[in-house]
Amino acid sequence: VPQINCDVKAGKIINPEFVVKCPAGCQDPKYHVYGTNIYASYSSVCGAAVHSGVLSNSGGKILVQKVAGQSGYKGSYSNGVQSLSLPRWRESFVVS
Repeated sequence: VPQINCDVKAGKIINPEFVVKCPAGCQDPKYHVYGTNIYASYSSVCGAAVHSGVLSNSGGKILVQKVAGQSGYKGSYSNGVQSLSLPRWRESFVVS
């Protein structure tokens, strides 16, 4: 399973579905996350995983699945991560 850094955005990985290992510390606000439950592909993959509750801030393995772009993404505060709102984006992803 490839290890990625906290700053890797989902859009940088072309596969429609992939498993990656996140390091610890991705809760940091400098790793931007856009959306809630469904995240814009411009988001930090690992930051979104912490926000969604799939990962703790100590890291681990996650499954990422790309889904269609949304007409809007609503930010929220969850699990120590403040996600941001975005009006629309061409591609999204979910984490499990």
